[in-house]
Amino acid sequence: MDNLIRFHCPPELKGKVPEPVPAKRSIPAWLKDSHLDIPEEARQAHDLSTHTAKACLPFLEATTAGYLIPFPEDVTISFHGPHPTFHWDLRTVPNKSPWVEGHHPSQYKNAPFEKMPVLKLKNPWIVSTPPGVSCLFISPLNHFHLAGIFPLAGVVDTDTYYNPVNFPALLTGIKRDKPVTIKRGTPIIQVIPFRREVWNMEIGTTEMAEMKNTQDTLKEHDPNGYRDVFRAKKTFS
Repeated sequence: MDNLIRFHCPPELKGKVPEPVPAKRSIPAWLKDSHLDIPEEARQAHDLSTHTAKACLPFLEATTAGYLIPFPEDVTISFHGPHPTFHWDLRTVPNKSPWVEGHHPSQYKNAPFEKMPVLKLKNPWIVSTPPGVSCLFISPLNHFHLAGIFPLAGVVDTDTYYNPVNFPALLTGIKRDKPVTIKRGTPIIQVIPFRREVWNMEIGTTEMAEMKNTQDTLKEHDPNGYRDVFRAKKTFS
């Protein structure tokens, strides 16, 4: 089965814009620098378990799922008048159109964010996937580095749509007269491929015996029961 995801950029930009990477190769610094274990004094004082968020596999696997698309160039966003303005240096990456544009408010009237400026973050990369595979495009999970900028999520059928996908983003925290710069190489979007399948839903009550079996297994293998028994490895390379 072809599980190859392809990232293509225009020939004139090859080698001049930062390339997408597996998310596991760009773990946010705050998480990478965290300790695995809570200090003994804190554990005893507050009756805590032994591990920090760094050891939480669901948290870590969300952070490292899929691939990250980095921003192609330094862009400074200013907000002096009613609309944001953008500044970048074309000498570094010779792109003929701006890397950031604005969406007109009429495009998101009555949305919860209708009073916020909405940006369009340009993307030089076409994402191509095998037949039956779509991609979820989402703000990088658990990164928190895009201060004041929040990309909106979207799903694209990248097996048929061979075209760059641009990313709308809310301008949430930039104050007037305080410019913010998105640095070249900053991860702006996490790309998570998934196979399109038909799902059905069922509502029921908890199967107590099965839940107890799970909980007993967790205790037996504490503190790594989920990792050692229940977790299936996911690979993005």
